[in-house]
Amino acid sequence: MKINKRQIQRIIRAETSINSSNKNFGSNFERQRMLKENSQLESMNRLADSHLPLIEKMMSEWEIESFRDRPDPRADDIYELLFQLDERMMAIKENRE
Repeated sequence: MKINKRQIQRIIRAETSINSSNKNFGSNFERQRMLKENSQLESMNRLADSHLPLIEKMMSEWEIESFRDRPDPRADDIYELLFQLDERMMAIKENRE
């Protein structure tokens, strides 16, 4: 069985379209998913980097206030929430790799 010139051209076109679709981010679902996961992880790391110093500053100011007599009993709850938020942000930073 012989393959004529037109059939060879069709085979080459089909193979090149398959190869180009594998390189294209728009047509490859797995690559899109990986790209999306990386961008989400990167945004969480940027969020942790920007907010962690602010949280630590608020906690240090709150510790200074804790030595004074506070009439509000919710102050300890606020400090506890800040502490939990600080721990969660540190966990995000530690799980980078």
